Amino acid sequence: MKLRRWIFFIACNLFLFLFVGYSHRLLATGDFAELNEILNEALIYLGDITVADGFLLSASISNLRCTNFAIGDVTVSSRRIDFRNVYLYIGFQDLGMTCSMDYSYTNLLIFAGSGRAVVKSKGSGASTRTLLRSPDLNTFPPTSATLEDCNARVQISELDFLDGGIIALSPVENLIARAVQGQASKAVCKELSDFSKDGLVSILKNFEDSLAEYPANFPFDAISAEKNLVVSDDIELIDLYSGDSESDLSEIIELALEEGVNFLSERVEDPYGVTSDGMDMRVNVLLRDTLLEDDRSIILNLADFAFVGDGILFEEE
Repeated sequence: MKLRRWIFFIACNLFLFLFVGYSHRLLATGDFAELNEILNEALIYLGDITVADGFLLSASISNLRCTNFAIGDVTVSSRRIDFRNVYLYIGFQDLGMTCSMDYSYTNLLIFAGSGRAVVKSKGSGASTRTLLRSPDLNTFPPTSATLEDCNARVQISELDFLDGGIIALSPVENLIARAVQGQASKAVCKELSDFSKDGLVSILKNFEDSLAEYPANFPFDAISAEKNLVVSDDIELIDLYSGDSESDLSEIIELALEEGVNFLSERVEDPYGVTSDGMDMRVNVLLRDTLLEDDRSIILNLADFAFVGDGILFEEE
């Protein structure tokens, strides 16, 4: 069964905010609904665990597998170190998952039991710091990635023992919960580490190939064409910059531009705005009416970007 790693959806945010110090957006209900539909079907095996609390209490966990993943929010920011290196910070907030397992335990060397259990996690989180390297960030995108730090915080919100007749439930429950919590936290960081080594590097390579179609050398003088313009004697140019021209047309254009600026900067009623007085500049209202959603977000389809390819960023058997 092919498993699409649930981390790879960050590709879009990665390239939007790679060279920006901080990213901020307004959250809306259902932001990650489509993504969570995919994550809900993902399945990760966490292996077997044997734990003990002193000499009197021990437990073994096997067939530990987690599914029904969900993400509440993702933050992406970056900090450039020098012209070759940039740190990428990714945070996952309000993570949720459901895990099932077989367990067995002994308590006080007398009581023992075994059975099945289900663990639910809500309000978990993870944060990473990845070093991206480039020959020159002013000319080339990053070509390598190394995960330098990962901090996962898996919180157990519910632990249900389906059978086994557990006696003295609290010590056994706490021991198993801590074990699953630690194992799941390690698994999250391992997935993120694998992503940095394989998937992220592949995405960066695709991005570099897309940029290679465009020349890196271009004139930095924005008015070089104007400076090199040769005008014949029978042509009279209108000076629209200095305002010294005696042409009536230049005065009309200057007046039109001034009126346009005044029109766009005028404050008008904005029912979808975030200001306390319910007003905003007309240009912002027009942008939302034509380009943006009501919550000031813009929806981007990854399939429209060449560096994503066919939309599948990484697959694993």
